[in-house]
Amino acid sequence: ATKEEQLDQLAMDVAKYKQAFADMGATRSALYREHVRAKTAWAEERRTLAERARRAETEAETNAVEAKDAQTLVERLKPGAESGLKEALAAAHSRLAVLQVREVRLSRALEAASTAETSARKDKEEMESDVQELSR
Repeated sequence: ATKEEQLDQLAMDVAKYKQAFADMGATRSALYREHVRAKTAWAEERRTLAERARRAETEAETNAVEAKDAQTLVERLKPGAESGLKEALAAAHSRLAVLQVREVRLSRALEAASTAETSARKDKEEMESDVQELSR
């Protein structure tokens, strides 16, 4: 009976080992999937940030040129000139500059919201995929 008990104990130990090995394999797979997903997200975020930085630099250069042009125009159209038309033009140009700045801010806000929505949609799809995998 002692050998039988030892064999039974050994069989239980082997079953525990197999289960632990399977659990470690599943954990490793899940961690690797998470790593790949995070790496992909980091690459996408880096690409997005680089693109935003490039656009911001281009926008800053454009704004600097426009500001210089506006300043030159304001200098040429100082109040007290011979006609009120010049003052009206300067005021209209100032309003235009303010509206352009607002448009840029709104564009940035829209871009950020769109990016956040896309990211949230991807996360949702990934979570649904994980739920489907786990429910199998």
